[in-house]
Amino acid sequence: MHKKNFFLILLLTGVAGCAGDNSLQGTFEQQMKEDEVDGFNIIHIEENGSQGLVLYTSWTEKYPENKNRPGIRYYEKQDSRWEGRPGTDCSSDGIARLGLMGNGNLYCATLKENMDFEKVLVGGTEAKIFQATESQRVWFAITDDRNSKVRGIKSDGSEIALN
Repeated sequence: MHKKNFFLILLLTGVAGCAGDNSLQGTFEQQMKEDEVDGFNIIHIEENGSQGLVLYTSWTEKYPENKNRPGIRYYEKQDSRWEGRPGTDCSSDGIARLGLMGNGNLYCATLKENMDFEKVLVGGTEAKIFQATESQRVWFAITDDRNSKVRGIKSDGSEIALN
């Protein structure tokens, strides 16, 4: 009888331990662990109802240069748990666009040091801009338009097409 109770307690403890942290940050950190990254930095976490985003850098011993390459992961809340969807690299190689399964389009990119934009507009949506590393900023925006024109706006009001 005691062995059965002990086994049941172990089983229940194990199940509870597997549940983990259901927060968006906890879900992201668990995915990083599963992806076997050696380290990561969270730049920004955003929750909006049943959608969530994590803007980050991550690296492995094999690819330490990724520490300077921002990425973004998209999440949807299913019941009370966050489910990760595909993400994208927001590198300076161009503007990334990711379809969000009927929930719009996510655009992101890195601004190089010489890009002194005060704002970035994706169609009619103003992007959110964050300092990713000491020398680079990264931006993202979600819009319904699959073919948005992206423009950088300088402090003097001049605009430059980015795509």
